[in-house]
Amino acid sequence: MAEQNRPASGESRSPSPSPAVLEGIRTRSLQRLSGLLKEMFDGLGNTLFDWTKDLPEAEQQRGLEVGNCVRGKRAEMEATFSAHLSGVFATLLQARSDKGEKKGLGEIDFSSLSLVDTEEMDISVAIDSMVARARLDYAAPLGLLRRRFAHVLPKVEVLDRNLPLDPGPVSDAFKTALQSVNELGVPGKLLVLRVFQQQVMTRLDEVLEEVNQLFIDAGVLPELKLNYAGPAKKAAGEAGGRKPDQAAQEAKKSHADTEEAFSFLQQMLAMGGGVPGAGGMPGGAPVPGAQYHSGHYVGGGGIGLLPAEVIGGSVASVPI
Repeated sequence: MAEQNRPASGESRSPSPSPAVLEGIRTRSLQRLSGLLKEMFDGLGNTLFDWTKDLPEAEQQRGLEVGNCVRGKRAEMEATFSAHLSGVFATLLQARSDKGEKKGLGEIDFSSLSLVDTEEMDISVAIDSMVARARLDYAAPLGLLRRRFAHVLPKVEVLDRNLPLDPGPVSDAFKTALQSVNELGVPGKLLVLRVFQQQVMTRLDEVLEEVNQLFIDAGVLPELKLNYAGPAKKAAGEAGGRKPDQAAQEAKKSHADTEEAFSFLQQMLAMGGGVPGAGGMPGGAPVPGAQYHSGHYVGGGGIGLLPAEVIGGSVASVPI
């Protein structure tokens, strides 16, 4: 019993159970994240209806078109999302047997590099903002999860970009899935991305906590306790349980999120051209907060008051 209570170390613990542990983690993680995505798609029509019901009929129709387009590509998007995350897991597991050699500049194929177009940058800026917020909200469980992955994979450098449940890879998986609905254009994609942020990323902490517990049950650094109540519970000042005050605050937050999304959708549709097939902001119309510079509107969107140079002169971002 004394041995079990002693802090585990990479040298004293046998690495033999690691593959089995990680396979269970991979399977459960993909199940949970795929489940959250399915719930999002199941309620997408109702969500878009709630966001557009107070808009003029023509604009309600455009929101409906977004939902119909996504519904038609739902199976493809779900498969792409899962395949991308599976690839992140596979890359991490494969790295444990690699020598960790890094390519030098002479080994990089520069012919494969290309400039990022404006539309791609708009999506990337929105995702970067969403990821930064999620990493801040879930810093505690992410830190414990990174230590546990590093413990069972002592030869691998576990970073944000290769940690499968980090908000970065999870968001990248959905960004890849959005390629299935390129006909939506940037405004439509940003709208769907906003739904993803509100209904999937805000629940990522549930997955992180469950996976940390799976590691503990498997005996991986059980002495590391998760002293974390989640962003909503922290805001309510409660360490556990769903108190009346917390429920009221969560309802208020949900209403604020809906109002924020409604405002974004109203601004987006007011810029003309609708959503599907818009291919970006028509006519160079500015997004809220954009400034006119050298013949173009730059900045603005959901990034807040960041100066244009900070976000690379990008326009239009999902409001985070």
